[in-house]
Amino acid sequence: MPTTSDKADVIINNSFRLALKYKHEYLTTEHLMYGILSDETIVEFLDQNDIQTNDIVEALITYIENDLTDIIKQDVSKPKKTLTIDRIFQRAFAQALVNNKTEVDCFDILSSILHENTSPSVYFANIHGLDKDSIKQIISQQQQDEHLVKIQELLDTFCTELVSKIDTNKMYCVSRDTELHDMTITLGRFNKSNVMLVGEPGVGKSTLIWGLAEKIAKNQIPSLKDYKIYSLNIGKIIAGTRFRGDLEERITMLATAFDNIDQDIIIYIDEIHTLGNSGNDNGMDMLNMLKPMLNEKHKVVGSTTNQEFRKYIENDKGFVRRFSIVNILEPDHNQCFKIVNSTINNYEKYHDDIYIAEPIIDSAINLSKHWIKNRFLPDSVFDVIDKSMSRKKIDNPGDKVLTDNDIRKEISKILQIPVENITSQLHTKFDSSAMISSVKRQVYGQSEAVEKIAKYFTISKMGIKDPNKPIGNFLLIGPTGVGKTEVVKSFSDTLAMKLIRFDMSEYQERHSVSKLIGSPPGYVGFNDGQSGSGLLVNKISENPNSVILFDEIEKAHPDIVTVLLQLLDEGTITNSTGKSVDARNCAIFMTSNLGIKEQENSNIGFGHNEPDKINKAVKNFFSPEFRNRLDEIIQFGYLQKEQLTGIVNKFITGINQIIQEKEITVILDPTAVDYFINKGYNKNMGARPMKRVIDKEIKEKLIEVMTQNYNKCNIHFYCQNDQLLYRV
Repeated sequence: MPTTSDKADVIINNSFRLALKYKHEYLTTEHLMYGILSDETIVEFLDQNDIQTNDIVEALITYIENDLTDIIKQDVSKPKKTLTIDRIFQRAFAQALVNNKTEVDCFDILSSILHENTSPSVYFANIHGLDKDSIKQIISQQQQDEHLVKIQELLDTFCTELVSKIDTNKMYCVSRDTELHDMTITLGRFNKSNVMLVGEPGVGKSTLIWGLAEKIAKNQIPSLKDYKIYSLNIGKIIAGTRFRGDLEERITMLATAFDNIDQDIIIYIDEIHTLGNSGNDNGMDMLNMLKPMLNEKHKVVGSTTNQEFRKYIENDKGFVRRFSIVNILEPDHNQCFKIVNSTINNYEKYHDDIYIAEPIIDSAINLSKHWIKNRFLPDSVFDVIDKSMSRKKIDNPGDKVLTDNDIRKEISKILQIPVENITSQLHTKFDSSAMISSVKRQVYGQSEAVEKIAKYFTISKMGIKDPNKPIGNFLLIGPTGVGKTEVVKSFSDTLAMKLIRFDMSEYQERHSVSKLIGSPPGYVGFNDGQSGSGLLVNKISENPNSVILFDEIEKAHPDIVTVLLQLLDEGTITNSTGKSVDARNCAIFMTSNLGIKEQENSNIGFGHNEPDKINKAVKNFFSPEFRNRLDEIIQFGYLQKEQLTGIVNKFITGINQIIQEKEITVILDPTAVDYFINKGYNKNMGARPMKRVIDKEIKEKLIEVMTQNYNKCNIHFYCQNDQLLYRV
């Protein structure tokens, strides 16, 4: 049941006061009419519609003072309502109820009064232009105006009109003419004139809608002349919808608002997939509620990424068929250069006029494309340039020129790798001899293998490697303990590239392939966090510039090796959900002991090997397509005794690093070195047994020294009568 509005209550009270002022026993229509026409808002509204309210008020006052003397009573405390007054209020309440109003306002009461044809107040109103027909038109216009105000408030809350925000002296979209043309053709259709922009994050989907608004503002699209573009803010629409039905109600209100706009409009929904993932039990209901908007009256443009389109939208065929899909691809180098060059002035102005030359922009695009994987142009290059300018403004405010080194430093910080690893067309210097020397200081007796591997890293650092392949694919074959894994670790440390290691003995079962590339659909773990997406895919995604090691590759199931073919050939790998990662800045190593048993059984002399046996074992184990994707099959020889001195010293250096906080240093006499070589070296087992001997015997002696509370001392080890002794 409707209630009287606050303003109506005030007017009714004023009418009672007027009757009490003149000591009238009854409240009449004249008192009520005078109370209504005393409200400034109502008077202003009626005057705008050519109603002579002053004349009506004067006539009412004259009548009240001169013609209502028969209802004067001296002891009146509260005037009584007449039957006419009750009838007026009943009619006003019924009218409000019919119009689905929750409150009875002053216009409802005024309209009800004007239906009392025998009332003097109605006579005065009629002769001065106010009758029930005119008030009906006035109320209708008022309701329409209020409705338009509510629609505009709703649109202002949840939408932004883009065409009105366009500055015709600026360019908002560059090098996207083909995509804009495709959008225009679809929007010009009679039916299904809706566009779905689908592309990877950062390729410029949102920019396209600004480009469309720019063309409309400049009258460059005759078929869309005078159109307005309303961009929906999905975050605001969803925010605060705590109870079931709140979100549906808002969308219905917006749909009604769009229906009542007396203008041609285009509705833009950025991240449209959020409606399919709105947090409700069935997010697809939101998409279903949008379907009535996808008709010839409305033109809708939505944007989403490839992954979200497949996950939340593609399955709803009834929704998708109403759209024309426009795929937004990553811009090529030339397109990206035009995009960056057209907007770089805004960045320069914001960062205190720091200048970036066109060759540096060109270099930034190349570096971003090459090094920042799993990000897309132009977003990635804008991020690099923006952060480089910000860093220069803060760290070196006097320097107003952005250089290639600034770009390389910023990328190195993003990737957390040394700036020396970041090479560009403007910076191709690389000292391969320093890299080789550093690795050889850590690995002994495998100079040929180190130099072969270093060649591929050098080619990559000089910028002349095949851009569509990894840095190199290497199969390291040799006996255990000769330094295969150590070589990989040494290159990783020297080049500051993260080492991603997989022990392939953990992948002996056929189903374990899911650990690398994710569980298939329908199986436990599909699309579920780290393991669900695949450890290999996630590791490469997190570290796209790394060294990948598949240790003991021959122990893995053959299906695992087959999965690696794409990685070795094109430098990419795709998981079970369709996510593809780029490993073209990675070096891929595999270690194996294939053929070593056959070699040991041949009883060849000390330090020699038999390459044919190893080659035959590799050929028998690996398929031709796998071997054909390897850049090098590198054979590691047995360690020679003369190489073991350096290995012993390396192990001792490792022990000293552990105990350096205790300020104790281990020093080996040459006799102690020979002792460890003779006792720990095993041709077939390599250097690992010797490391175990050194750890055991040195640390046993260290315990004795430390229990005697020796501090800041040197411990000299020597051999006498085949016994390891020491002195402090």
